[in-house]
Amino acid sequence: MVFIRSRSKSINWRPEQAYNAVYVSGTNAGVAVNVKRTGSSSNNPAPDILED
Repeated sequence: MVFIRSRSKSINWRPEQAYNAVYVSGTNAGVAVNVKRTGSSSNNPAPDILED
């Protein structure tokens, strides 16, 4: 189950792939991290989402 936050600040459920990894980084500064689900092969990463 995946929860997606919409622009209206409410939580809506919609079926999505069961991603088991995600790359997280700061926009202008900070760290970059590859986050992996524990116990998974991390072979299905979530797609990039960019927000300003």
